Amino acid sequence: MAGLLLDDYAQALENLRPLAEAGLPAAQSNLGVLYSKGQGVPRDDQEAFNWFLRAAEQGHAPAQFNLGVLFAEGRGREADLSKARYWFEQAAIQDHMEAQFNLGILNNQGIGGNRDLDSAVKWFRAAAAQNHRGAQSNLGLFYIQGEGVAQDFAQGLHWTRLAANQDHAPAQLNLGILYVKGAGSVLPPDLIQAHHWIHLAARQGLPGAREAREKIAAHLSPDQLAESQHLTDAFKPTPAGATELMSPNADTTRPRRASPQPPEKAVHAVTPQEPVRTAENRQQRIRKLLEAAQLNIERSRLASPEGGNNAFEQYREILRLDPNNQQARAGLAKVAAKYDELAQKERGNKGVANAFKEQAQRVRAELKRHASR
Repeated sequence: MAGLLLDDYAQALENLRPLAEAGLPAAQSNLGVLYSKGQGVPRDDQEAFNWFLRAAEQGHAPAQFNLGVLFAEGRGREADLSKARYWFEQAAIQDHMEAQFNLGILNNQGIGGNRDLDSAVKWFRAAAAQNHRGAQSNLGLFYIQGEGVAQDFAQGLHWTRLAANQDHAPAQLNLGILYVKGAGSVLPPDLIQAHHWIHLAARQGLPGAREAREKIAAHLSPDQLAESQHLTDAFKPTPAGATELMSPNADTTRPRRASPQPPEKAVHAVTPQEPVRTAENRQQRIRKLLEAAQLNIERSRLASPEGGNNAFEQYREILRLDPNNQQARAGLAKVAAKYDELAQKERGNKGVANAFKEQAQRVRAELKRHASR
C-alpha cells in the first residue's frame, strides 16, 4: 500500500477504501487508523470504530487491539471496560504484544472483570517474552515482591534488568533500589550502581527518582559519584520492544494504554491437536465448510482474514480432507473469478487493481496445486 509508506494520507485513503469495502481486514484496520487520527480525513471516532469492528470481527489482531482501546477510552462508543478487556484478549491470543500488556494490567487491577493474578502473570509474561519493557518491569516486580508468584530474586533481577537496559525508567528505579540493600546471594549491595540506575530514571523525570538519587549521593564520596556518572554517560539503551501509538505504516497501532502494573506467572498456550475424524464426521465437516464458504463468497469474504473465516481457507480445508472434492475446486475457481471482477472494476486505480490480480493469482496457484495431484 504505497500511499501509507509515503505518508500520503489522501492517496492512502483512496487506495484503502475499495480494499476495505471489499472486505480486506488489513485495509479496514488501516482505514480505521486514518479516521482515528484525522489523517487524510477529518477525525471521526465513530467511523474509526466501525472500520476497526469490521476488521476485528474477521480476526484481525491490530484492529481488535484498537477496538479495545476505543472501548476503554469511550471513543466512538460509550466506554465499556468489559468489552475492552474482551477485545484485548482476542488480540492477545494472537500474540499482539500491546494487547497482552494491557490485558495483564486489566487482570491485575480487576478492571472490566474480576481480578485474576494468574491471567495477569500469563499475559505479562507473554508480552515480556516479546521484549515489551513495561511487561518485563512488571514481571520483575512481581518476582521481587513475591506477589502472584513465589518470590525469586534471580527472576526478578533478570526481568527488571532487561527492562532497565531498554531505558524503562520504573525498572531503572526498581533496579537501583535493589542495589541499595542487595538481594540475598543474587545481588550484593552497591551504592554506586544504585546511584547510576536511579540517576537514569531521574533524568527521565520519574517521580521520586530524583529524591532517591540525592539520598544515595549523600553516602558517596566524590570519586564514587564520578564513577557513577561515568557509568551513566556510557549507558546505551538496548532497542525497546514496545511499538508506538497509532502508526498507519505499521498496522500494529493503538491509541493510549494504561500505565503498567505488576503481573504474575505466565502459562504458555498448548497447541491443540487435530481430532481424529471418522468418515462420517469428515463428511459433516465438509458439508459445513461448503456452506460457510458459499456464504463468505456472497459476503465478499474471499481470502481474508488470513487463516480465518474466508472462502479461500475453507475450500483449502475441504481439499485437505478430500483432495478430489470437485465442489471445493469449483469454489476456488469462483473465488479467483471474483477477484478478476474486482480488478476489472478498479482498473482505473492501478494499485488496487494489481492487489486484486495478485489475490486471483494466489487462488489459482492453489487450485493448480490440487489439480496436479
